[in-house]
Amino acid sequence: MPLAMTDTTHVPSSACGATLPRTALVLSKEHLELAGPPPEGARLALWDDLVDGRIEPESVEFALLGGFQSRELRERLRDLPNLVAVRTVSIGYDWLVDHLPPGVAVYNSSDVMTDTTAETGALGLIAALRAFPEHLQAQRDHRWIGHDRRGATEHGVQGVVGSTILVLGQGGVGRGIAERLEAFKARVVRFARTTRTGARGERVHAFTELDQWLPLADAVSLALPLNVGTERLVDADFLSRMKPGAVLGNVGRGRVVDTDALIAAAREGRVRAALDVVDPEPLPADHPLWDVPGVSITPHAGASSRHMRDNIGPALAAMAGAYLRGEDLGAPAFS
Repeated sequence: MPLAMTDTTHVPSSACGATLPRTALVLSKEHLELAGPPPEGARLALWDDLVDGRIEPESVEFALLGGFQSRELRERLRDLPNLVAVRTVSIGYDWLVDHLPPGVAVYNSSDVMTDTTAETGALGLIAALRAFPEHLQAQRDHRWIGHDRRGATEHGVQGVVGSTILVLGQGGVGRGIAERLEAFKARVVRFARTTRTGARGERVHAFTELDQWLPLADAVSLALPLNVGTERLVDADFLSRMKPGAVLGNVGRGRVVDTDALIAAAREGRVRAALDVVDPEPLPADHPLWDVPGVSITPHAGASSRHMRDNIGPALAAMAGAYLRGEDLGAPAFS
């Protein structure tokens, strides 16, 4: 259902009773151009216009937010009494919800970012299972590792074909990771909060079944949101149950993993890891995680790609314009 544009609880008014233009806040001048002209009685404005006092907070009904980096902007959301909806330049929105006025709908950018994030999640595991990081180090050391010897890792090169890989999280990213790994002939076992049957008839196991699967898995992929049920899900006990030499991948949220426990397990050679998200972020230059053997890190860049750069601006601007025109925005990620 479209958001109710005529709901009087969202019609902003100035102190003197004059109706203010219904406002959608965008992040750049490019968005102003891409969104097209707003309808009568509405306007597009930059966040800078609000911050600098050029527009009235009471007029703002819709706002774009630039991903989890928008710390300062999110602090201003509670000062927008007529805010109806926001859209983030991210898939996750855990960093935002505690700062929203009650009843505000959250739209994310899964339409643009899901495939590229799933790509990162799958490729990180594939690289680790093929021992690419170890081979790259061997190249730097001018050291030839024979294909018939373990050499690259203590447990040998596992590979993807025939491997058992657990994928935790069955949102768009988790499903995308699973599909990509299955294309490489891995045995993928899907997990979510509750047991269910997926859209293609695949079985999805509950987290309560993890204990029986962790010792059998060659890799575990995390594509989970951050919430009370997932924070520090991967702790010392979880890691101790993993198969020796297994790989942990994470493209969800860094705080799903206990970093200290991961460092200890990786230093002992019990697990390896391919991480696009970590805790803390950004990772300080002197943090010990950087130098742990068997751990590869990318800087929360899972969605970054030419595809994302080419499509995110038009998608954001289109939603801002659609809101002002009273069009259906689809189902929010959170409300």
